[in-house]
Amino acid sequence: MKNIHIYTYKFLLFTICMTAILFSCGIEKTDSQVTGKDGNEYKTITIGTQVWMLENLNVTHFRNGDAIPQEKDDDDWSLLNTPAWCNYDNSSKNGKLFGKLYNCDAVNDPRGLAPKGWHIPSDAEWKQLIDYLGGDSLAAEKMKSLTKWESPATITRNESGFSAYPVGMRNGRRRSENCSGCFDGLGSCTYFWSSTEINGGYNPCYSLSDNLPKLFHGNSEMKAGYSVRCIKD
Repeated sequence: MKNIHIYTYKFLLFTICMTAILFSCGIEKTDSQVTGKDGNEYKTITIGTQVWMLENLNVTHFRNGDAIPQEKDDDDWSLLNTPAWCNYDNSSKNGKLFGKLYNCDAVNDPRGLAPKGWHIPSDAEWKQLIDYLGGDSLAAEKMKSLTKWESPATITRNESGFSAYPVGMRNGRRRSENCSGCFDGLGSCTYFWSSTEINGGYNPCYSLSDNLPKLFHGNSEMKAGYSVRCIKD
């Protein structure tokens, strides 16, 4: 009985400390919810001056009501030049837990992927978040969820409350491997699209990995399937 009281005390102390850290850093979890086109509700969090969704986007329709096609076949996915979504491993359970994966044609479509009043963050908005959390080398551990990561090589503190789960990704085209359109990385990494467009068939993205201590920013081929987090207008 004594041990139960000790564990309860430690848990309460941890909760109080984490709450104090979040408020001292200008981070505020809220009970407000946003309802997307498909009726899904998303909780929000304020980090600095930005308001983010606490969950990955999980819609199958654009803002105007047009359906976004689902693509399950690996080869067909890798050849697409039109908007598409999928669940990781084509599993509806993964989609419910972690949201959808979208190709960049869906992200850039003028019909709008994000709910009204929200948008997909630009490079500048991602940079603002990362800078607020201390830069590439510090932001990663503050953004990773406390669970689901298979073998994290770095601390996952989730001080920001961003709660990035390792939901994996879907490859686009690969020349050196027989892996066009295949799924990869569940439990070990996650990728997010930026809305900033560049020429040459590539688009900026941001990724977190269990074996890298920092947040990675790079340019990805547009046929890849990544997660989407939305930010308030």
